[in-house]
Amino acid sequence: MNSKILVTGADGFLGSHIVSRLLKKGTPVRAFVVPDAAPLVSGMPGMEVVVGDVRHYADCAEAMRGIT
Repeated sequence: MNSKILVTGADGFLGSHIVSRLLKKGTPVRAFVVPDAAPLVSGMPGMEVVVGDVRHYADCAEAMRGIT
């Protein structure tokens, strides 16, 4: 079983391509995005979305929960 991968900026140009490649390989993905981007990336099979800001410790801690 593949480990879940956290991708910050999953709604951006590079991040969206990384997410796409990981999902095609069957790797579970947790996308860490800003609130405005959540609707853009939600709903993809194999992907979990966490909304937050990388500048806030609590948001990062929540995004990292369970990521090894």
